[in-house]
Amino acid sequence: MINKIERRSPLSRRDISNYRFYKQYVTPYFKGRQVVEIAGHLVGLHAARLSTPYVTLFARLEGFRPADLRDALHIHNQLIKTRCMRKTLHILPLPLVPVAHYATYAQRLSDVRVRHKALDLNNRNKQVGAYKQTITELLRHSPKSARAICESITSDEDEYPVVQAVIKDLWEEGILCYLNLSEYWYKEERVYGYTYDCYPEMRRPVLEVSEARASLIYKHICAYGPVTEKDISWWSGIGISEVRRIIHHYSSRLVTLNVEGFEPPLFMEREDYMRCTSQHIPPWTALLAYEDPSLKGYYNSRCLYVSNDNYPRLFNTIGEARASLVCNGQVIGIWSWDRKTKRVQTEYFTSLDRESVESIDQQIKQMELFLQSE
Repeated sequence: MINKIERRSPLSRRDISNYRFYKQYVTPYFKGRQVVEIAGHLVGLHAARLSTPYVTLFARLEGFRPADLRDALHIHNQLIKTRCMRKTLHILPLPLVPVAHYATYAQRLSDVRVRHKALDLNNRNKQVGAYKQTITELLRHSPKSARAICESITSDEDEYPVVQAVIKDLWEEGILCYLNLSEYWYKEERVYGYTYDCYPEMRRPVLEVSEARASLIYKHICAYGPVTEKDISWWSGIGISEVRRIIHHYSSRLVTLNVEGFEPPLFMEREDYMRCTSQHIPPWTALLAYEDPSLKGYYNSRCLYVSNDNYPRLFNTIGEARASLVCNGQVIGIWSWDRKTKRVQTEYFTSLDRESVESIDQQIKQMELFLQSE
């Protein structure tokens, strides 16, 4: 299959890594214009940690304020927080929701089955169905916490785990949505609402799984390319065989290339390759969020932005990407936020030239001012 895709000249590691960060709005030379645009361009904002999407956007949008994201989520109803790729929480623009939902539903359904088996719900289908109907009606026009839902449904606290399991089922199905009512972006006040009340413009056309997966993978290639088959499979949770089939389906739109010292071929959109080879990117630095999408969009090609020696310093034992310091396409350190001192703490992997140090210091000052505002 790969041989049918036009092969292009190799690129250097630095050129590829620099360009990937550039097109993902990380460098100072190409920034996003609004929150919803960036969320769509990145095929979702990673949102397992409450602060991650805020810091992700601060790194990519000039003049970003935390209220911009809260408003897009809960006032303008342009974004929704849901589980999708790798069964992980992401923030998505509404038009992207059907693609992500149907492409990943089979993965998320496995968790539903585990819950049902643990609670012996497979022998209570009628009761589960009744709970689903009651909960849906209860939440129309009035979002509630999981505890409040349980108390409204039954007085038997032993039944609460069953009701909670049904709530999660409805969330995975897309009938219920997650809302965070807290005014502080480091805190959570989780409630569930009826999706089509909370997001009146939400439309969820029924897509074939194959169609949704093909669309999701192509969007990933466009946003994160050059990428390998394993990058795509890991990021999406879709098996490697299906990834290869979809790459072949889009072969007329793609090119494949190799990188010096890196064996697997990489794929990218044809027009994107032309931009990559013609783009000169001056020196730059940036601070990226914990679990930033530009680090999580890859798997075996992560070595293009972090050395093997420093890999375990960037990624923890469960594969989470720590908040990072990036210089000219390479992760050169990690950072953390000390909430007591209200200061950024850094750990460098390597020494830097004076200009890079000064640039990083400026980035740190800007990040401190942003985080102190929470």
